[in-house]
Amino acid sequence: MLRYRVLGGRGTPPSDERLAIDDDRFTLWRSTGTPLVGRFAGRLTPATARDVTAAEAAAIAAGHPDAEAPPDAPIETVELGDGTTIELGHEADIEGPWGGLIELLRRLADDLVDQPAAAIGLEVAEDGRGARLVHRGPDPLGIDLSAAGIAVYAWKGYYEPAGRWLRGPMAIGSPDTVGEGWRVDLPFDHDLRTGPGRSLQVAVDFSLRDEDQWRRVSVVHVPVIAPPGNRRGR
Repeated sequence: MLRYRVLGGRGTPPSDERLAIDDDRFTLWRSTGTPLVGRFAGRLTPATARDVTAAEAAAIAAGHPDAEAPPDAPIETVELGDGTTIELGHEADIEGPWGGLIELLRRLADDLVDQPAAAIGLEVAEDGRGARLVHRGPDPLGIDLSAAGIAVYAWKGYYEPAGRWLRGPMAIGSPDTVGEGWRVDLPFDHDLRTGPGRSLQVAVDFSLRDEDQWRRVSVVHVPVIAPPGNRRGR
């Protein structure tokens, strides 16, 4: 069993990301920095499973690396099948076989959210005038929206700040457990400008139940804005 975790940091809420890989099967918990939060599970593609096996074997052969965990950064922990464990600061640069393994695990922690088991996603209307939370995956999930927070950051052009709108903590009506087909519209009466050349980044924080514990999570919608084009020939 290969385990990867990102824990802590100065973000609100702090990171609490957990990935476990056993042969070609995985389980994943995501809580921050992603458009879907909650539980994920499934199988790796054969090619990805081979890549993980090879990267783990190379890290075991390389021995324990020099790794530092700078203060205030979330702590990344990697535990190999042979029991070798390292801790380092999240997104710290590390070279050699361990660097290859950690880069692969970081990427998988983002990519595998395409296989939700019980997760909550954030959808933002194209015109920027509405947003909602939606359940994804086949399994039910405990949710608490009694102290939800919403943060909206406006951009104009290529990520030029153009205002913000913050609300919460506030109660949003919802059952204690939600399943397939559940969704809820969010209070979204912001006064930020929308339209051509304008974009919104939206984050919503609330609590989900996992392993008999309530965990604070933050689901985020980040707009992808094309950089300004250069003139032809320059």
